[in-house]
Amino acid sequence: MTIYPTGKADFDGPLRVDLKNVVVPIGTTGLIMDGYWLELRPKDKKETVTIGTNITVAPPANNALSMQIKITFGFPISATGIKYEGKLVAGKTQNLGKISGLISKEKLTGRLQMPDPGAAGQPLRPPAPSRPTASSS
Repeated sequence: MTIYPTGKADFDGPLRVDLKNVVVPIGTTGLIMDGYWLELRPKDKKETVTIGTNITVAPPANNALSMQIKITFGFPISATGIKYEGKLVAGKTQNLGKISGLISKEKLTGRLQMPDPGAAGQPLRPPAPSRPTASSS
């Protein structure tokens, strides 16, 4: 923020606020938004506001599937809608895939890519079946 001798204030941003212990239910879906962050960039007309959250089951479990998403929009909000993107994760740490889509007044669209094309490492594989071992008598 810049304050001029004339009393005028100019905010360039970004300004970020984290609200980690805030849980909000999503209607009667059995899902919650667990924690938030908000970032403001007043000079950016396309990504003026970004909201991030973790969407998971209620009550939150450490090993549950969840979506870590961020919703971004500018002003005026475009006719195509508000975009979102993020990750589908297991246990809040294991990246399973990339999610993206649009929220408009007519519909909600979504896309899931598994494995996440931007994730490092190998895709998840089921454990190898156990094999019987020979025993001597």
